Amino acid sequence: MLLDQMVEVARKNLELKDYKGAVEQAERVIKLDAGNADAAQVRDKARTTLAALDAAADEARAAVQAGDTEKAARAISRVLEIDPNHPVAAELSSQLNGRFKDQAEQARREMRSAASAAERAKASLSESASALSVGRQAEELFLRNEFMAATQKFLESRDGYERARAAAAQRQAEAKRPPATLPATLPPATMPATPPPATLPHVTLPPPTVPPTTQAPATLAPATLPPATQPASEEPAVRRVIAEYGRALQTKDLALFRSIKPNLSGAEEDKLRASFANIPKNWQVNIAVSSVLIDGSQATVHASRTDTVNGKPMSHHQSFTLTKGASGWTIRDIGR
Repeated sequence: MLLDQMVEVARKNLELKDYKGAVEQAERVIKLDAGNADAAQVRDKARTTLAALDAAADEARAAVQAGDTEKAARAISRVLEIDPNHPVAAELSSQLNGRFKDQAEQARREMRSAASAAERAKASLSESASALSVGRQAEELFLRNEFMAATQKFLESRDGYERARAAAAQRQAEAKRPPATLPATLPPATMPATPPPATLPHVTLPPPTVPPTTQAPATLAPATLPPATQPASEEPAVRRVIAEYGRALQTKDLALFRSIKPNLSGAEEDKLRASFANIPKNWQVNIAVSSVLIDGSQATVHASRTDTVNGKPMSHHQSFTLTKGASGWTIRDIGR
């Protein structure tokens, strides 16, 4: 179901420390289903975390102004644990950088431990690439004695490796899940025994008398059989996912995009964010589906996509591979 997918996206946002995104996605669900307890739980947890984050950031600023750098450093440590990318760290970096060497070394150890866990889980290069890149940045910052910035990056890399480990574990679990099978043969149906025909005494009947007629024999209309019942087509559901894909692009809704393509990687998400930031407001997207081929739990869709910017249309072909899981159809791959 679409609502289940939307709740899963909200939950994923929370895991990725995108607390505002988690609140926004959960509220979308609640607008459609006011009694959705799972969405409410995600929303409330994200709101509580945001409140704690804001309180720690305010405490750090106040402590710096009061000259209590030790207290400020403790508050910043809480901020970075909740959100390694919070801007208050850069804001107070010059005043607190010297106090963060130990924190940077601890964050580096945590990153390396998370990297080892991802390697043991057999995370792929694509799953770990973003964490590896951020970790290299952290090492460079540490060598330049930029300890607070290095701490941020080490923690960001640690979180990336933890996501890679989780993705690898999920991928392996799905690979081990046995496919659903039907029994090779079905037992023959048992029919009730047919009783022997009853024996009736022989009776001689007179031949029937048919009155003469000059009318033509009646013509009987051919019997009309009810149409065979066909299984419901999956094509409308597949087309709805493609329509949601177009809407996610048009509205620059990253959360919606993740709900229809849950295997979106960190690198793909970064690229999508950057493209959304550079797209003008008058951008329009139109996707016309030309064919849908469904084979069991997989669908292949071919479509024509037209992007109109400043009144100038640009068209190209797109292909989509969709898979159907417990929560419905989602996009697995997008190509041209």
